[in-house]
Amino acid sequence: MLAKISKTDAEWLLRVFAPVRGGRVDNSTFKTFLRAHNIMKGVDRQVGCFSCEGRTIAKIASSMYDQYETEIKAITSPAKKTRKKDV
Repeated sequence: MLAKISKTDAEWLLRVFAPVRGGRVDNSTFKTFLRAHNIMKGVDRQVGCFSCEGRTIAKIASSMYDQYETEIKAITSPAKKTRKKDV
């Protein structure tokens, strides 16, 4: 389940995380995957270094993004105004 995320966090996921999520996970990109994981789960998980646990977190973050991409994009788009029809 996707945590309630702010518009700013959703924009960060689209702008920063989306381009790197399909690439290599290493020490230089791990913090990005960890932040994405924390945003989407609604937690503040701390992992000191990239390790087996780090690879797992990266896979979870990528999978969650794939699963909830539509909802994340909906958060960043402006709300549609409905117009009442005259009857």
